[in-house]
Amino acid sequence: MVKSRKYRTRSVASLVAVSGLALVTACGGGGGDGGSTGADGAEEAVTLKLGDILAENHYISEGFTQPLVEQVASVSEEAGCPVSIDVFPDGQLGEPADEVDNLNSGVFEVGHVAPPYNGDQMPLGNVFNLPRMASDASTLGLAYYDLARDAESEIYKYDFERNNMVPFAAYALPLYQFVTSKPIDGVEALRGLNIRSAGGPQNATVSALGATPVQMTAAEQYEGLQRGIIDGGIFNLPSLISNRTFEVTSHFTTNANVASFNGALVVSQPVWDELSECQQEALLTAGEEATEEFATSLPAVEEETIAQLEAEGLTAVELGAADLEQLDQALSGVADTWLDTLPSDAPGDAALEEAGAAIADRS
Repeated sequence: MVKSRKYRTRSVASLVAVSGLALVTACGGGGGDGGSTGADGAEEAVTLKLGDILAENHYISEGFTQPLVEQVASVSEEAGCPVSIDVFPDGQLGEPADEVDNLNSGVFEVGHVAPPYNGDQMPLGNVFNLPRMASDASTLGLAYYDLARDAESEIYKYDFERNNMVPFAAYALPLYQFVTSKPIDGVEALRGLNIRSAGGPQNATVSALGATPVQMTAAEQYEGLQRGIIDGGIFNLPSLISNRTFEVTSHFTTNANVASFNGALVVSQPVWDELSECQQEALLTAGEEATEEFATSLPAVEEETIAQLEAEGLTAVELGAADLEQLDQALSGVADTWLDTLPSDAPGDAALEEAGAAIADRS
């Protein structure tokens, strides 16, 4: 697994001691001049609050967010324009579904947004959560990053620019598998089960297989399984370790690859405009490094996770050719279903085309 790294976290209670935006406080009042300088000509330090949607022990926090925070501090310090990020983990500053609204209302300056949770504001990014879009998560995450950073892409313009967000890092989770508390030996065994979904295209995927999608957050899934509200879910396997879902499940597929979950770290546009060019470049440089490093780490993470789950007594199920063919046939209409759910002004066909091209470029 990715080694945990220590980084700065603060509690909600500590906000009482902070007057106004951390950016304004650190810059001596802001003012849109691109950052303040001290008597020696060096730029004064800027501190930004990150409202993180994940717990500190989630492997995305440990393997992506925490290293990114450290890289931002290191790169900006070396460049002479220090930027630090204070992390408020586990939805302390608001529910995941409210992340975009809270960012734009100034609750925090850096947001952790995710299309499955924020589909009303950024629906096009869910194209990367369609089933069997790519054969590996590394490719998927890098392709999403490429489009999020491309000012000409439809995903950037509709999901980010339209919502006054500047993305500087992105990821995709390991490709999702079926994980259940009941024995399964193939695709047909899923029919009739209540399956947890993170929302978006995952709902259509579950329905297409004859199961019932039950939308709930990662924080709710353990209790849902424990109480029998759900029989399983579409999960990325490493999350079963970090949130201990392996304790209430028994079987998992290894090659269904039915979804992913993508997210991005963003700065609100007004705050971005207050940063100096040096500070902006530091965030972009650190974000690209963290994105590439996390994507590169995923194959080893997935391999080690399967070994850990089997050691905990779970049964790994590798779907055979017949099951995979049945899966492809059952899910062939999910993309069209997803397109039908989009707002009338959302260029879904263009997003689907550019996502396919970006994945091909990274493959």
